[in-house]
Amino acid sequence: MRHFRRSGCRPVRSARPVHTVPLEVRRTDSLFIRGDANDDGKVNLADAVWILGELMRSGPSTRCPEAADVNDDGARDVSDAVYLLQYRFLHGPTIPYPHPRCGADAFGVALGCAAGSVDHCRG
Repeated sequence: MRHFRRSGCRPVRSARPVHTVPLEVRRTDSLFIRGDANDDGKVNLADAVWILGELMRSGPSTRCPEAADVNDDGARDVSDAVYLLQYRFLHGPTIPYPHPRCGADAFGVALGCAAGSVDHCRG
């Protein structure tokens, strides 16, 4: 019967990070409803169509980019329309705050809203 000798355990050292990404968190005081891309005070199919129209057909631009960022990833793209459609029709994940009522995005990337947009949140 052979006996195998165990090698000694050495402590494992953590590797130094190769690349770090700075994180910036800004607060925006702009009131809006996330998902209300067409600024009508409601979140519905028309908002998904508005987002796709703006991105794919050079349709009118949303006056509140913050509201059109439905999935709150800091970018406005097709995934926002898909997220909204999944939420409305497939019982997908809930739209992040501020939804379903007006509010300010306390954390995240501040995309802002144009002056005069989302007046329904101010009154």
